Amino acid sequence: MRRAWRLSAVGLAALAALGLTASAAAQPAGSVDHGRFLVLQGCAGCHGVGELGASPNPRAPTFPMVRSSLSRPQLRAVLGRLSRNGHVEMPPIYMSDQDIADIAAYIGTLRARPRQSGPVRRL
Repeated sequence: MRRAWRLSAVGLAALAALGLTASAAAQPAGSVDHGRFLVLQGCAGCHGVGELGASPNPRAPTFPMVRSSLSRPQLRAVLGRLSRNGHVEMPPIYMSDQDIADIAAYIGTLRARPRQSGPVRRL
């Protein structure tokens, strides 16, 4: 019985690993440099996009705050929704899947920093 349980656990772990691999393969790899370019062009007017400093718009979270609040898959999902729907003061901004991957890759390089006044609002 114990051996069957071990085999089942190994099998489930293998299936989970295959699922994660297939999921990751379906999403494009991100370019940190292109992501930095995109956020400097399209996001820096409202958001703090670097390691230090505040956001020009005090209601817009800095990207290190976003980094500390969202996993990479959550960030990609949020960026996809923002691309289609916008949010509060932010109009929809078309981003391709590759743009989303690049921005997520860039944000992933930032040192996570907790928000001073509560968590980042989830969309």
